[in-house]
Amino acid sequence: MSLETETVNEIHNDTRNVKKLQMAVYPALVAFLLLAAYGYYLINSLATDVKQLSKDMTILTQSVDRNLNIISQSMIAMTQTVSVMTHASVNMQRDMWSLNRNISTPLSPLNNMLPWGGGQNSPYPGSQGPVPYPPPPNMMQPYRYQQPKPSGSQQ
Repeated sequence: MSLETETVNEIHNDTRNVKKLQMAVYPALVAFLLLAAYGYYLINSLATDVKQLSKDMTILTQSVDRNLNIISQSMIAMTQTVSVMTHASVNMQRDMWSLNRNISTPLSPLNNMLPWGGGQNSPYPGSQGPVPYPPPPNMMQPYRYQQPKPSGSQQ
């Protein structure tokens, strides 16, 4: 073989190898560009969403600042109402115990005849007595939110 034929064969083999590489590299390059464009879109939409979220948080913070005293007063009223309800339920429990004690003693002979009648031998069948309820301690006055004063004001 001559040198010229070997050179032509090497060039032909190199051209075939380059075409094989082109078949792998060009699609990979296109895929990379598509993924890079999609990544840019995702990052841009995330930045837009974070910007909107910060605006919404600013509005929410201002609303809470305006309404915090009202919320605090409502919580105080709710606490007092729950305390009244607690006292009422304790009084109902005591009244039911008293009713049970006053009715069950005269009707105790009937308890033995009734299928659900108890075999209790205590003088007052039923519960042993009302549950003691200590009154709640005086609650401290809750913290009242104060709007921050502007930094330029002097006292």
